[in-house]
Amino acid sequence: MKKVISLIVCLAIAVLAQNEQYQYYPQQQTANMEQRAKIQRLINNGIAKNKEEILKEASSLSALDKEALYEKNKLKAAAGWAALDFFPGFGLGSYIQGDITFGSTQSALDFVGWAVLVCGFVAYESIYPDDEENNKEAKKDAEDVLKNSSLTSMIILGASRIMSWIFPFIYQKGYNKSLDEALNGSINISYSIDPLIVPKDGMPAVGLAFNLRY
Repeated sequence: MKKVISLIVCLAIAVLAQNEQYQYYPQQQTANMEQRAKIQRLINNGIAKNKEEILKEASSLSALDKEALYEKNKLKAAAGWAALDFFPGFGLGSYIQGDITFGSTQSALDFVGWAVLVCGFVAYESIYPDDEENNKEAKKDAEDVLKNSSLTSMIILGASRIMSWIFPFIYQKGYNKSLDEALNGSINISYSIDPLIVPKDGMPAVGLAFNLRY
């Protein structure tokens, strides 16, 4: 009889535990989804300006939730954005990637580079003489202007194209690092315990000083 009662009690406990599980986990999952949605909004609004808030909100998430948010938001395909920066240029790939700084820089470089080349052709056409045989000096001046403007343009555009294959990868690495730090935290904490001698009632007293640095 005792065995039967014990079996019934065990079955009742198992049923209650199962019901409690069904009641708890959906609520927990809903809470996690709401928290993840809140953190996602903060990420969308900018990691740099919301880093402390993201770190605070993410502290209540599990490692799996943090990993899911990281995988969803991390930057990829830097080579594709670099290709767009290379051709057609003007920082198009970086603008799409989110790097406004280099996008603006390359836009300025490309604009100046092409402007110098166009101005060189315009100056060449205006200086070059109609009568080549009787005005060799003007012809040489026109050719020098075109040569110098073309060389300057090539240097500027060449530097822009070299940078286009570097900065998208740098930005991607930096962004992903900041995202990881915001979600998982990167606070360095150190402490030290130092002896301390302080006067007490006219007599020296020995104590310990605890220093926390973060």
